[in-house]
Amino acid sequence: MVKAFKTIYIKGLRQLYEAGELKLPGKTAKYGTAIGFNRLIKTIRKKKWSGHAKTPCS
Repeated sequence: MVKAFKTIYIKGLRQLYEAGELKLPGKTAKYGTAIGFNRLIKTIRKKKWSGHAKTPCS
């Protein structure tokens, strides 16, 4: 499930970036270039994601 979410998340980021809708202000501006964005995606892919979810508050 974590792998599927990670794939969907990266796909969504890429779609927003390609459409020019992804805003990267301040310190994240370095990811606004094609090289920077590809570096960001590569870093995200390498990271281990946790599948733990807390129970909802009621």
